[in-house]
Amino acid sequence: MRVVHAAALCTASALATTKPVVRLFGLSDLHVDYAANLDTVKTLERPPGEGHLALIIAGDVTADRDTLRDALTALRRTFDDVFYVPGNHEAWVTSTDREDGIGDSVAKLRACEGVAEACGCRTAPATLEDARGRAVTVAPLRGWYHASHDREPSVLPDDDGSRGFARRWADYRKCRWPPALLGRNGKEAVAHGMGAGDHDLSAYFAATNNIARDNTPLVTFSHFSPRFECVPEKRFLLEPCLAKVSGSDHLGDVVLALRPDVHVFGHTHIPIDIELDGTYHVQWPLGSPREQSRQCARAKALGPLELFRTDTGVRRLGHDGAPERTAWGQYYSDKPRTPSVTEPAPWVASYRKRRAKKVREPRVPNHAGYDDEVAALSRRSIVERLEGWTDDGYTKGFDAGYVN
Repeated sequence: MRVVHAAALCTASALATTKPVVRLFGLSDLHVDYAANLDTVKTLERPPGEGHLALIIAGDVTADRDTLRDALTALRRTFDDVFYVPGNHEAWVTSTDREDGIGDSVAKLRACEGVAEACGCRTAPATLEDARGRAVTVAPLRGWYHASHDREPSVLPDDDGSRGFARRWADYRKCRWPPALLGRNGKEAVAHGMGAGDHDLSAYFAATNNIARDNTPLVTFSHFSPRFECVPEKRFLLEPCLAKVSGSDHLGDVVLALRPDVHVFGHTHIPIDIELDGTYHVQWPLGSPREQSRQCARAKALGPLELFRTDTGVRRLGHDGAPERTAWGQYYSDKPRTPSVTEPAPWVASYRKRRAKKVREPRVPNHAGYDDEVAALSRRSIVERLEGWTDDGYTKGFDAGYVN
């Protein structure tokens, strides 16, 4: 079977603005399938201050193309420019997609890029120049995760948990790929799995990124993580197998070769800011409504994060009036990564203990007359504790996120 490759990124186009400064903002994981998130996007206010304002969207807006159009149209009205790269949710092939002749995830991703372009968003590199001739290039980078990106020790007692995780991970059911991309024969689009074709997918998408670096400041972005250091160690994660579906060595090689000033990414819903090999890596996710009361609270409250200005350069968290650093960014600036330590963090141990007991939310009788002790079980704080959704860890300064 002949594989039709996704359109490769090209040399950056140039756009001269009449504004005194170009300002870049970033946000990932908008997940506007949630009505509350779509409302957030539609009512998002333009950031204060002058300049040509450009928004970088690092994937996972929605799997529905009509909803994607609604969200991007709204963002395009708020910002002077919008740059977009799809995430794994955009790769899900729905029944509507199949009815419209979109039979695999490569075609679906390209269709989502087409929706973005029709909304006036940019899916290819572009150089933005302010009125004084100061410029910055913004470049979206395609990618896909692969399990072999994770090379750190397991923290689970018996195995690494891959089998159970693979049954829960939606991509393995909802994505469909041309067999040739997975090293298989056949004509019908098929699913990939953990370690089953994902390495080939990662290499394929990374190879579609074709951009040359010059002396212009460069900000790149992708949905997936380019470095394992961008994800907290497994002992801190409620779902340690997240490390197997979070990043790509092939994408990392592209970023390392380009050495951008800033790289924005998403996917894990765990905010972090970290300097690696001269590049400032940032994740600033909107996340789900549940996560917005936890690790994504600041992204919900503050909106898109300002990352770069043509007058002052990279805008780092915790410096020059910018918001304070992410909890994980601060943690890894103070402490080395020690994957050899496999004892789970206290909030992870507590979570596993509760999960092992399989405690369910108590059913409160649907009538009057039950005593106060039973009624108390319906209070949110108690129910959340019973179900395993506590603030363990957050009070200790960690963004211990759990990915849907």
